[in-house]
Amino acid sequence: MQNFKKIILRDHEKRIGIKGPAWRLLQKASQRASSADQQHLKGRELGDRLRCRKLIAGVSTIPTAIIITTITIITIIITTTIIITTITIITIIITTTIIITIIITTTIIITTTIIITITIIITITTIIITVTTIIITIITTIITNITITTITITTIITSYSYPV
Repeated sequence: MQNFKKIILRDHEKRIGIKGPAWRLLQKASQRASSADQQHLKGRELGDRLRCRKLIAGVSTIPTAIIITTITIITIIITTTIIITTITIITIIITTTIIITIIITTTIIITTTIIITITIIITITTIIITVTTIIITIITTIITNITITTITITTIITSYSYPV
């Protein structure tokens, strides 16, 4: 009888902090041990001890559940962080590539436009110079022809007017 009380109390001492139904069952078991007869006591002791162990086992699984839940939450947070970081990095790379492509394309378009504009200006200037040169040549030719004609006419007129 005394041994059973010691076992129950030692079980409780090993699991300090157990309260509620488990503690009440331990107290009842120790009270019953002092008042019950030997045969009846053995069956009751065994049942009480089993019930106590089940309650204690139920209490001791709570920290395990908390640990598992905490590990699961931490794993979810880490996984989510890795996924978000990966998506952010991929988005930054894609955005940067698109921006660089747009800048290069725009630069090529602007450069091509400037080159085409300069070529058009040079062509127009060349055409103007050529046309001006042609016009000057024509005017010079006309003036030269007029001058030659005038000289010829003057020479003919003068040669008929003065007898030699």
